[in-house]
Amino acid sequence: MGNENLEAFRQQYQNIHDTLKTTYEQELVYIKKCKQTNNQIFEKASNVRAAIRMAASEVERIGALKTKVSQAYEEVQNQRDKEEKQREKIQQLRNEIATLKLKALEEVELSEEETLKNLRE
Repeated sequence: MGNENLEAFRQQYQNIHDTLKTTYEQELVYIKKCKQTNNQIFEKASNVRAAIRMAASEVERIGALKTKVSQAYEEVQNQRDKEEKQREKIQQLRNEIATLKLKALEEVELSEEETLKNLRE
């Protein structure tokens, strides 16, 4: 009878031992997988941080380029305004030249008329 009790106890102990051993082995596998997953998470996090830094620098670069474009646009606009003023000034000077030529012709005609008048007298 003692042997049967011991045999039953041994079988229960063996079952518990096998279950514990299997559980321990599974735990080691899970720990290894957790470490791998943790390493992958850190690698991905590092990649994400690098991407965020690159995106931030690109945003800054885009802002700088927008500023340059804005400045260039203003400069072009200023040059157009100056060109328009210069064209107006050129037109004004041409009109003034034309007016002066007319006055010169009128004076020449007047002086010729006076000369003719003086010759008649």
